[in-house]
Formats: sequence, structure tokens, C-alpha cells
Amino acid sequence: MGEWNGRPAVAKQRITAKSATPAQARLLDIGHHTPLISMQRTSFDGTGLAVEFSDNLYRGDHYAIEVTVLNR
Repeated sequence: MGEWNGRPAVAKQRITAKSATPAQARLLDIGHHTPLISMQRTSFDGTGLAVEFSDNLYRGDHYAIEVTVLNR
């Protein structure tokens, strides 16, 4: 495997809002069309190889998004 260690060095994340589908609403115990926070993230190691992917939905009434932006 050489230098690959599986540790993320950088990630690309997309955050959007969407309405719950009937199936999602049933699973999350919320009303149909209730707003959800949708996040998709792909993490890459130091060589650019994708090492993680996640696609998540969160109830908007239970989560907050906090972002720190650094100037490098």
C-alpha cells in the first residue's frame, strides 16, 4: 500500500436544505415536506485518493451548522 494510510487530508462537503420525502418523514418521525439539512462529504488522503464518502440527512429542528473559515 505504500504511503496510503487512509487518513483524510482534505474534504469537500456540500450542505443543502431539502423537504422530507414521505419515507424520510416516517423514519425521522416528522411531517411530510418538513425541512431537512442534507450533507454530502467526500474526504481525500494526501495523494488525492477518496477515502470516505457520506450522505446524511438531519432534522432541521435538532441540528445547527457551525463553520470555521481559515485564511491560509
